[in-house]
Amino acid sequence: MKEFSFDMEAVRKSQLKVLDVVAKFCDEHDIKYFLAFGTLIGAVRHKGYIPWDDDIDIVMLRPDYDKFRELFNENNTDYHFECLENSSKTIWMLKGDVVDNNNSKDGRIDVFCMDNVPDDEKLLRKLSIHRKIYRALWGATVFTVLGPAGGSPFRKFCVRAFRILARVMLIRVFFSPRYFSEKITQEVLQYSNDKTKRVAHYSVDSNRILAINRSAVENVIDGEFEGKLYKIPAGYDEWLRLCYGDYMQLPPESERVPKHHS
Repeated sequence: MKEFSFDMEAVRKSQLKVLDVVAKFCDEHDIKYFLAFGTLIGAVRHKGYIPWDDDIDIVMLRPDYDKFRELFNENNTDYHFECLENSSKTIWMLKGDVVDNNNSKDGRIDVFCMDNVPDDEKLLRKLSIHRKIYRALWGATVFTVLGPAGGSPFRKFCVRAFRILARVMLIRVFFSPRYFSEKITQEVLQYSNDKTKRVAHYSVDSNRILAINRSAVENVIDGEFEGKLYKIPAGYDEWLRLCYGDYMQLPPESERVPKHHS
């Protein structure tokens, strides 16, 4: 394995310990989860971590996410789930972290929520616009002008110019990141009682809402990850192609770096 400036093996061991706790808890409480994003690519392409990956992501549909959020902390003393709804320190939208109380730095995994997407395309476009605005304002309150900004050079220029404008308009002074996280959550939850055909994780940093057919992620199957079986979406290929295109193709060498540790 490539040499890293931190103990990758120790980090992964801590994360897998948390994942085992979460998987066991979900199985015992009839809560559906599945590996997601880079972790899912790792399971499909490498049967474990992507060689340079340094985190674990899982996803739950809204009903399972809410059930997990309500029950997990009541039934665990060595681990806790922190999210916008139960922690004043959290600024992230539509996701939370399961944390090992004895190793809060490395012993944590991300739990993302997928919510309903309106079937009406006009409503979806309206929601996309609102999300983009609130997310941009959220980023302006969280990141420095030269902080993370993905995409093309032109997009990075626009994002950083907007952050400068946000400071001129004192947005960062009068509004907190939590305010915009809560606004996005309110927008999303208005469709929570509808049986829509598609779902999406709204906080993914993308120019568009990556809506996927509910059937692709509503059912789960076993997938191998680091020598054990965890849940992956039955329609994993459909979702990964939507998010990443040809996900079986390795990225350029320059992009094969950890994103969460230095």
